[in-house]
Amino acid sequence: MTCASCAQSITQALKAETSISIDSVQVNVMSASATVTTQPSAIDKVIETIEDCGFDVQLVKTEPAKGKATTKPEKVDSHWSAKLSISGMTCASCVQSITSALESFADETNPKEVVKILQTSIHLMAKSADIKLAASSTETIGKAEVEKRLQAVVGEMEDIGFDAELLSVQHVPGNQSSSDVNAADGSGENKDSQRSVRIKIEGMFCQHCVDKVRNYLDTKQREHASDMDIDDEDLANFSLANPSISFSYTSGAGSTIRLRDVLVGINQLDPAFEACYAPPASLASRSAVLARKELRDLLLRLSIAALFAVPTLVISMVAPLLPFDHTLRRYLSRYVVGSATKGEVAMWIISTPIQFGVGSIFFKKAWRSLSSVWKRGRSWTDRLLRFGNMDVLVALGTLVAYTSSLAFLLIDACRPPSDEMTFRPLEMHTSDDEASMQDEMGMTYFEASVFLVFFILLGRALESISKKKTGDAVADLSKMKPSTAYLVLDPTNLAQSKTKVVDVDMLEISDFVLVPCGSSPPLDGTFAGTPASTQDAQALLDESSLSGEARPVSKLVGDPVFAGTINVSPTAIFARVGVLPGSSMIDDILDVVQESAGKKASIAQLADKITGVFVPIIVYISLAVFILWTLLLYSGALFESWQARNVPHYGEPGAKLLWAMQFGISCLLVACPCGIGLAAPTSQLAGIGLASKHGILVNGGGEAFRAASAAARGSADLVVVFDKTGTITKGEAVKVTSSRFAPAFERASNESDQASGMTQETLLRCVDLVEQSSTHPYAGAVRGFVAERLNQETPTAEEPSPLPKLVDVSEVAGKGIRATFDHEGSTFLLLVGNKRLMDEIQGVSSRMDASLWKAEEEWAAAANSVVYVGYRAAPDAGQISLALAISDVIRPEAGWVISHLKQRFGAEIWMVSGDNEATAKGVASQVGIDPSHVVAGVLPVQKKEWVERLQLPATQRDAESASAPPSSKQTRPWWRRSSTKQRMVCFVGDGINDSPALSSAQLGIALGSGSSIAHSSSDFILLRRTSPLLSLPLLLSLSNATYLKIWTNFAWAFVFNLCLIPIAAGALVGVGVRLGPALSGLAMAFSSTSVVLNSLTLRWWRPEKVVRRKIEECEADDG
Repeated sequence: MTCASCAQSITQALKAETSISIDSVQVNVMSASATVTTQPSAIDKVIETIEDCGFDVQLVKTEPAKGKATTKPEKVDSHWSAKLSISGMTCASCVQSITSALESFADETNPKEVVKILQTSIHLMAKSADIKLAASSTETIGKAEVEKRLQAVVGEMEDIGFDAELLSVQHVPGNQSSSDVNAADGSGENKDSQRSVRIKIEGMFCQHCVDKVRNYLDTKQREHASDMDIDDEDLANFSLANPSISFSYTSGAGSTIRLRDVLVGINQLDPAFEACYAPPASLASRSAVLARKELRDLLLRLSIAALFAVPTLVISMVAPLLPFDHTLRRYLSRYVVGSATKGEVAMWIISTPIQFGVGSIFFKKAWRSLSSVWKRGRSWTDRLLRFGNMDVLVALGTLVAYTSSLAFLLIDACRPPSDEMTFRPLEMHTSDDEASMQDEMGMTYFEASVFLVFFILLGRALESISKKKTGDAVADLSKMKPSTAYLVLDPTNLAQSKTKVVDVDMLEISDFVLVPCGSSPPLDGTFAGTPASTQDAQALLDESSLSGEARPVSKLVGDPVFAGTINVSPTAIFARVGVLPGSSMIDDILDVVQESAGKKASIAQLADKITGVFVPIIVYISLAVFILWTLLLYSGALFESWQARNVPHYGEPGAKLLWAMQFGISCLLVACPCGIGLAAPTSQLAGIGLASKHGILVNGGGEAFRAASAAARGSADLVVVFDKTGTITKGEAVKVTSSRFAPAFERASNESDQASGMTQETLLRCVDLVEQSSTHPYAGAVRGFVAERLNQETPTAEEPSPLPKLVDVSEVAGKGIRATFDHEGSTFLLLVGNKRLMDEIQGVSSRMDASLWKAEEEWAAAANSVVYVGYRAAPDAGQISLALAISDVIRPEAGWVISHLKQRFGAEIWMVSGDNEATAKGVASQVGIDPSHVVAGVLPVQKKEWVERLQLPATQRDAESASAPPSSKQTRPWWRRSSTKQRMVCFVGDGINDSPALSSAQLGIALGSGSSIAHSSSDFILLRRTSPLLSLPLLLSLSNATYLKIWTNFAWAFVFNLCLIPIAAGALVGVGVRLGPALSGLAMAFSSTSVVLNSLTLRWWRPEKVVRRKIEECEADDG
């Protein structure tokens, strides 16, 4: 793909396919890839359709379709998700060709529509496509059938000019939401996890070898039945022709089998055997390989074209300017056959290999692109208005130039030579070099074909190199992942154990690895000590590659460490692996970046629609220009004297027709949809890479940049809504500052309450057990209090009473946790949460001691949060047994950021919290938020409702709810006061219970870390660990710079085309200005290259000085 026209072709082809169902198609020009959402059974149709458009396709990956999280995730039927790698896409036209082909795809092997495409997303920059497929309601399909159909699609895509490869296919069970499928969080680290792998065995040469391996694996499966599973069909298909096999196993400390042990066992069966892990094809690596391959091909063709361009320049342009008696000039002007000169014949010999050899790449893609729209099932509208890509324009232009020159050469060869050679006198030479050239070289212009191919290849090569540089920041991030690791062989004795170098793919959960100085942990995990100490050790890691912070982060034993960070400690460290290969935080970041690059802003979607019809319009304009000039020249509308001065070889047969034809060819070649198609993807990718360097992960793509830019430049009224816990406050250094038991529990821990029979010790132990299942910041504070309280109690000689059995535990969003225990045959309910949770359970909050009420008032006045512990054994035997005051430290930068947002961006600041009103207003007053803009005691769903309410104009908001707080319009600077502006609501939360609000806000910003970033519903994720809120003004400024760069690219591309097309059509011939075919080809190459180079200037962006200084101050204070 080269431009937006390619993208449009792919999109239209997919959407026009009536035999499959496609939900969506996203084509990424910059990454040369596509993502399609559809039914699993239609993957082969998708590939076939794209190939019919003239692109090489490769299926990279199939996976469950991901969507933005909602309050109630929708359930999806059983489907398949596939990822393809596609090479040969150069622009959005290629993407559109593939999309159109997929839309009109008709699979002969699938006449009953057993497999349907639900969604297709094509990514030009990533050179890939994501496809969602599914079986019909009456059919059941297996992976083998899906892969068979995908391979059929790959073959079909090759027929239309694209190389495609299937990278992965994944089945998504029915009645499961995408969030269920993809959910993952940091709590799963260091726990056993299921892993599916594929291994390949080389060195087998007979059936006995196959049986030996098959028996070994079958035996292993029986020995480790609880931890290993091999599909019977896959085991039966294992053979000499198919020496690969897949199996799944449990990875972790509790597992009895490891991948590396299986490989060693197979290798020991026979010295000739060589078993190795066959990792799934990586889209990033595959895209890099395709980019290098295409660049090598372009450079090779460019080198050959350059060799031929030199003699072409000498013969066609230099020789006619030499003196009349110069030897070279006279030699080239001699007749060879008839009136054909040596110069004309030489140019024909030079241009032919360039036209059909070096330039064959254009003809192949053009033919496949044109033939795809004439397949059965395509409408006449598509055939007439939605055909072709950039290659069609190039192929038509060069072919017309070559064939017309060849025709005039044959005419000259059939005419008898003149008795004497005549030359135009030197004083009659004009500034138009082509005119003087044609006098001596006849009416041929073979040089146009040579120069066109050369200039266009030069532009493509420069464009390819520049596009690679726009993604350098992302590529540098992927290079941070180590490929090998030092595995500790004896985990029980880390300091004395030997190590072994292994591939990262051979690591398992709970393995211990050695990380030397200056190296990176191979996978995410936990810090396990140093060779000197495994207890009180400390380490320093540079996490700037992930968070953008230059200051190293101190780690204690048990703290998380991440792949891609650098050990800057003075000694090597040990780390315990916590995730499987491919599941590290850096992998999630790369996945999010890749998906974000394919999410287009509305202006980019408009550009795609324009490029979808750009090529046909240019073809028709060129034809109209040719017809118009032909009529003007032959009808006598132009003075004969004017024609004689401007038309080369005026008076000779065909001279006027040839001159008119050159205007049509110039129009074909000067128009370039590539610049329009690359305007958004190149800027977007550069912005995403720049944001990642500053610790900002762009999850929302181009539309997120658009929304943030609108808020930053004042075209929309910015309303920033903050969550409290974990956002304005740190949410991690929380601790219980005060506690108050109900009077019945104030006695010794082993004395029970007469009414309930519950002892203080048992109550605390049950609370600790319940809070273990929570990831809320307050859970750690509660568990810390319980541990400290139990340690303070003087142990008795008696054995502790048995802990009640936990029967059920569930988290109530925005309220707390409720759990059911079984104690000596009777059950009781335990509640840990806020006052609303206590109020929901009959017989609990109604029995709250007055001392607890008084303590709550005092704590709330001091901006402390209150957590209650309620207990109920029977409807009339419940009470609030314990109240805890939890102090959460306010982020030191919060006040400055809020003040800066008000002054710099005119923002209206709100805080929406689930905490009690007194606590929330106490925190708000400390950071500069108006108490009237504080909404307290709300649930997650109510946060979403408040976000939607704040999106309304003040008058409408007040009319809908009399309780709605008044507008803060009076706090805005005068230049931002406008009742007609849209209210751009930005919600900033920590991601815990904030998904509904993040999804409903026009701009959702989450403070994220760990693997949860891959499943966030926010548009931006702030990865900084020190003063993350300082990324807010930085984010707004960077988004504005990125979106302005997109607009300037579009403006340049449109103006370039709008200005040069009339000039190429001959609008300024009367004043002596004219673009010949060769110069038009150079202009086309310059158009797309200039857009990419302009996007690269975004790398010069720097944060505002005031923000940079504040970041440096906060990092210095924290250090």
